[in-house]
Amino acid sequence: MALALTEALLSQIAHSPLFVATDLRVAPASPGKAERLLPLLARPQLTLYVNLEEAGILCQCRFDDSPRRGLIARGAARGGTDGPRAADGIGGSIISQRCPPAVAGDPRYRCRRYVHGRALGGETPQSRAEAALTAALEAASRTFRSWPRTPLHYSPEVRAALDAGAPVVALESTIITHGMPFPQNRDTALMVEAEVRAAGAVPATIAVMAGRIHIGLTADELDRLVLVKDAMKLSRADLAVCLAQGRVGATTVAATMICAHLAGIAVFATGGIGGVHRGAESSYDISADLHELSTTPVTVVAAGAKAILDLPKTLEVLETLGVPVIAYGQDDFPAFWSRSSGLRAPLRLDSAADIAAAHLMRGNLDRAAGSWSPTRYRSRQKSRAARSTHSSRSPCPEARVQASPRRR
Repeated sequence: MALALTEALLSQIAHSPLFVATDLRVAPASPGKAERLLPLLARPQLTLYVNLEEAGILCQCRFDDSPRRGLIARGAARGGTDGPRAADGIGGSIISQRCPPAVAGDPRYRCRRYVHGRALGGETPQSRAEAALTAALEAASRTFRSWPRTPLHYSPEVRAALDAGAPVVALESTIITHGMPFPQNRDTALMVEAEVRAAGAVPATIAVMAGRIHIGLTADELDRLVLVKDAMKLSRADLAVCLAQGRVGATTVAATMICAHLAGIAVFATGGIGGVHRGAESSYDISADLHELSTTPVTVVAAGAKAILDLPKTLEVLETLGVPVIAYGQDDFPAFWSRSSGLRAPLRLDSAADIAAAHLMRGNLDRAAGSWSPTRYRSRQKSRAARSTHSSRSPCPEARVQASPRRR
């Protein structure tokens, strides 16, 4: 993530209590960026290093000699130069003429004219600067140690299942917050979790709440989520921002894959994935789900891509990205609501064990990507009859898909 030091951000730094005791020294990378430093001029405990050209930009005038008076007029408490004359004192305080310390490896900053911020009270002693730096480093270290690198929060049921090596199936949460109104959203979430349990696995509904990725929801957490009106709809681009701001977010296919992989879950079930929208040749509207399938090693079981999409183009993009699209038990590619889209699926496998074996082999080939198994719609009666053969409780060891560790 790139973060530009804009004038607005520098203004926040100038007024932030985190920098009150910091001996902060700033030099613009080029004269064109000098104007951004205006909010910092009156900042206590700050030293700005500027040359005559940069000082002129800050003061909006041209200087042939010392820019001291102009800089003071713009908010600096006192100024100094490395020229032949020492700067006049402000309130009896005199600034040293010596150049700022050299920047390692960059001789451009060895002799720059400079201006001190307000309330510095003269040159900061070396010992004081070292003490401030040491305190800042210790504070940063404590913060880093206390902040989880991946803020995962497991429900007790999911945690116990993963510790025991039991099968776990990830579920998305967008349908809860964006797909249906209350109470249908809650009822649907419970029914989907019940189907996973009936097949012998543990459901892990994934959502972001209070700055954490929840891997599995307790009854109380689900009750809170179904009533949220302003939940963010999270894909790869939104996930980090939602976590950092402590907001509530529901995961789409792409975000659910990311979170499932972080949690060590290799199988994810959903209704339909996103894809290439009709008219994408002019709108470029293509779901991030397709790219995620090519980069995150999670097998997604779904009823196909959403029927409103351009399905031929969706299959072409998946082929280009190297995503294996495996039809389960049929040759036709399903279309979400329909058993057949009229298109032939690129691949066909007829058992959960075969799909699991393909997933594991893909990991052995060091392909850090997922696969997609669109499955045909089956009636509830046929589904129950088939569970003994195609469920996670199959005696075939290949049927239990485990997360494949990435090589580093």
